[in-house]
Amino acid sequence: PYTTSFINLEGVCNGELPEYVAKFSGSGSQISATISILPQGDAPRTITAWYDELSSSDGQQDIFAYGTLSCGPPDPEYFEVYTNGCGYNPVMNAWCTDTCLTTNPNYALNTWIFVAYAYNGTYQIGYTGYDGNLEETANQRTFYTQGTTLYIGQGLDRADFIGYISNVQVYNTSLSANQIQALYQEGRSEE
Repeated sequence: PYTTSFINLEGVCNGELPEYVAKFSGSGSQISATISILPQGDAPRTITAWYDELSSSDGQQDIFAYGTLSCGPPDPEYFEVYTNGCGYNPVMNAWCTDTCLTTNPNYALNTWIFVAYAYNGTYQIGYTGYDGNLEETANQRTFYTQGTTLYIGQGLDRADFIGYISNVQVYNTSLSANQIQALYQEGRSEE
C-alpha cells in the first residue's frame, strides 16, 4: 500500500535470484513489519544494511529502527540508525544518546554506505563502511528494548528516508568485528 518501489537488479547473491533494492521517496514510502522474534530487553543483536541517501532536504532520515520511543532506564528503548546527524554521516541512537559512526569527511549523498549496529549485552558497537574501509565506534550503554515493529526507511521520530536501502539483515546475536567485516566485503546484492 506504500509508494516504496523495488528494483530488480538481476544478479546472484548466495545463490538467490532475483536481487532487489528498495527505493524510498520520502513520506509514505517506508516499510514496517511486525516481527515477534526481534531481540528484546537486553538480548544481544545486530542489524546491518546498505543505504544510498539521495536527498538531505528532510534533515535526519532513519535507515532502520525498532523499539519504543522513550529515554532512560528502566523505560523501553529503541535501536536506530539514521543519516545526516554528523554531516552526511550515519548516526546510531540509543537511550537518546546519538553517536556518530564515523568522522570521515568523504561521505556524501549518492554514495552507497554500509552500516551495522551491534549490541552485545553490555554496550553498542557501530560500524560504517565506505570506499573499502570499515570503521568501528563503541558506545558504552546498557539497553532495554521493547517493540516488535521493525521500521525500514522510517523511524520513530525522524524524517522518512529518501534514497535506496538494500540488504537489511537482523541477527539475534552480536556479530564479531570479523563477521561484520566479512559482510561488508561481500558488498551489496547487486555487486
